[in-house]
Amino acid sequence: MALVHDALVYESDTGLVDALVPFVRDGIQRAETVFVMTSVAKWGLLREALGPASRSVRFHEANDRYRTPARTIRDCAVTVRAARDAGA
Repeated sequence: MALVHDALVYESDTGLVDALVPFVRDGIQRAETVFVMTSVAKWGLLREALGPASRSVRFHEANDRYRTPARTIRDCAVTVRAARDAGA
């Protein structure tokens, strides 16, 4: 499993949905494990836009992850390893 990390800068909820949904759908269609790390408040917007496909997305709370760069890298690596070990 190769780890690809893309960061998205957006100015509004609409900008987030417009940019992220096609990217996430593409990953789902390629049968990739898709992680979305954002605030819980944004999860509903993305789930609504993705519809049933949102069940294939692994949502993670961003505020818990982005405290220090070292912690972020460590936590992301743990998350990816756990997904891999579970068959992702």
